[in-house]
Amino acid sequence: MYVSTEAEKISTADTLVVMDSDMLFCREPDLALDGAAAALRPVDVKGMCTYGRDDPRDGYWQALCQTVGVDYDQVPMVQTTIDKAMVKASYNGGLVVVRRQDRIFERTLGYFERSVAAKIAPNVSHRIEAGHGVVSGRGSELWGSSQACLSLAIWGSGLTVRTLSEPHNYPLHLFDQMSAEQQRLPLSIIHYHDVFAKAPALNPLLNGSTDLPADFRIWLEGKA
Repeated sequence: MYVSTEAEKISTADTLVVMDSDMLFCREPDLALDGAAAALRPVDVKGMCTYGRDDPRDGYWQALCQTVGVDYDQVPMVQTTIDKAMVKASYNGGLVVVRRQDRIFERTLGYFERSVAAKIAPNVSHRIEAGHGVVSGRGSELWGSSQACLSLAIWGSGLTVRTLSEPHNYPLHLFDQMSAEQQRLPLSIIHYHDVFAKAPALNPLLNGSTDLPADFRIWLEGKA
């Protein structure tokens, strides 16, 4: 978030693309904004998101909106990628495309810092299994908060989002929870998390379970 904000300040590019390091490109992606201010995927699963006012997590979202001055009702609903839950908009921060002039990252960071100062946190868990290992302590308490702030930074400013198609920011670590249709998608950008820590027979990229270009599969097998 801090690095993204700095890049937004010093770059002269019209469009910025920020992504996690655990990504693989196997087909030409479609990252066009098509007139929107941002392009990204919804979060993978419901997690710390809210269905609405009756949700146990909704208190966090209400408090966050109040703290940063965003109208809660202005935030639309989106469908999560894996469990297909309808939640207040929250996006996977592993791949974010923005129009630089809108200063979305700067606003996201400001919202995050204000929420921390106000001691607003979405989680009570002290252990989060992330792609790079276990996140504990304060990091686990704040898990998901930067993505919530990103969503509010977009929708609270009257900007728009283009939802990237499912082959982009593809959550490979949740492959076993996907529908058969999702498992057969022709992949473009793969978010592999901790999958390469598993035996090749359990890795969907290596055991033939995923739709990959032949040349990419040959390259990947040579690296594995």
